[in-house]
Amino acid sequence: MRRMRVARALLMAAALFAPGAARAQASPLQTAEAFLDALRAGRWEAAAALLDPRDAAQYQESELSFAAAEADRRRTGELRADTTPVWTMASARLPVYDTAAVELLPGYRTIGEHAALPPARFVALALQAWSDNPYVELLTGPANRILGEVMEDDSTAHVLMRREPGAGDVGDPDGLDEMDVLSLRRVDGHWHVVSTWNLLRPVRALHVRQVPTDDVDSAQ
Repeated sequence: MRRMRVARALLMAAALFAPGAARAQASPLQTAEAFLDALRAGRWEAAAALLDPRDAAQYQESELSFAAAEADRRRTGELRADTTPVWTMASARLPVYDTAAVELLPGYRTIGEHAALPPARFVALALQAWSDNPYVELLTGPANRILGEVMEDDSTAHVLMRREPGAGDVGDPDGLDEMDVLSLRRVDGHWHVVSTWNLLRPVRALHVRQVPTDDVDSAQ
């Protein structure tokens, strides 16, 4: 009987410390710190993985929606009246969009190639393309100090940061400290940073030139 108890204890210990064993989940504060560390070190994949996956998917779809509108304009010669073109990821299966040439992320030339990327990978490449984002530089700079976290409810939290006077180009004229907030959501038991326009800017804004119209037409 004693041998059975010892064997059972050993099995429980092995399960507890196995590589795939469950570990304590990171807190909102720890997640925010890891996210900022990843941005600071240029580890774009790690930073993208800590963003809310739903935000990543919406960001990718928004970027490709405008790319599709541009492809339509080049194909038809007409500018759409609406500023928010109706487009979904399923549209990438259509030849008119799948092979339409567009310049967004380095190394990818068509809407279909961009749409085939997992959202987290798309966001990682976008963060890399925006590596000189002034807002990210302020968040990750030495003048920004994390004060703590505030729990709004069980699935929403906010990490507060204070930026010393004169840091960057947005210093308070009265010399008061600036405050920054990183909001986080709990998704499937894990905390993720909520994306904002300042944090994840449109990658299309980096490109003032597009692939020539003839290239788009020949791809249809």
